[in-house]
Amino acid sequence: MLGRIRSNDLAAYHDSERLERRIADWLGLLPTNLTVTAGSSEALGMVFEAYVDEGTDVLVLSPSYSLYEVFAAKCGARLIGFPFDSNLNVDLESLINVIVKEQPRLIVLANPNQPTGTLMRSAELGIIANAALDAGAILLVDEAYWLFTPESALNLITDYPNVIVAQTFSKARGLAGLRLGFCVGPAERISEVEKFRGVTKSNSIALLAGHYILDHLDWALARVSDVVAGREYLMNKFFESGLITSTSHANFVLLERASRKSAVQLVASARASGYAIRGPLSDYPLENFVRITAGPSNLMRQFWSQCSSEILEYAKHR
Repeated sequence: MLGRIRSNDLAAYHDSERLERRIADWLGLLPTNLTVTAGSSEALGMVFEAYVDEGTDVLVLSPSYSLYEVFAAKCGARLIGFPFDSNLNVDLESLINVIVKEQPRLIVLANPNQPTGTLMRSAELGIIANAALDAGAILLVDEAYWLFTPESALNLITDYPNVIVAQTFSKARGLAGLRLGFCVGPAERISEVEKFRGVTKSNSIALLAGHYILDHLDWALARVSDVVAGREYLMNKFFESGLITSTSHANFVLLERASRKSAVQLVASARASGYAIRGPLSDYPLENFVRITAGPSNLMRQFWSQCSSEILEYAKHR
């Protein structure tokens, strides 16, 4: 990768069209269905700016990615949070009823969701897309954690003129520091969204890295498979031990503790053993949960071996 960098890549303005064509080919789309962005966060912000006005409503799951609230506030919109139940499930019928009642301008679904790791299946997304279309809303599906699950809303963009999908090279493709993502949708939607961007797209080094990932896609996907295997190992250990967790479709696993204090203790204990985990989380119903980022199976086995006694101590059991 480093050997590909030329002085011209640093000194000249870059061209993203070739990478856009390659990503489109990989996804089975046309280049007009896609635009490269500086991470998926830029794609999300552009969609908000394109379709959300002051006084309009944006519907999101709650809890979900905190940046949605920031983008809604910048546009002067009201954010409507649709809650998970205590088992981290979404009542689809109730969600559709809210869409019909509130008539939001934009519906944003992180899928898999962050911070819950939960997933809405393609059939469910199709039902939501149809309800959004009837309500005159854009459905934006934020697939930051795609490839950690085979589910995707990409197939919906050919059937629904109101569906936009944002993806990133930050998570499964491992390029968070370079800020590279893309936005996918019907050609008309992409043309509208592109009106709210600067002159350039991402940066030349990120584009080179994107090409490098696509040149070595089998290797990159094998690393993703390693992480998925590690995630499944850790979830199974939690389930076998009777601990309260949930089925994660992202690159992390959640674990509920007996109390907020015990969550703090586990985070500190794990750090003392050389593992950085997050928590306790703050939003209902995750107040006493910690979040453990998944790695390859050998690392997760090592983590369990070293930290299982602390994990089991003061744990909340089923």
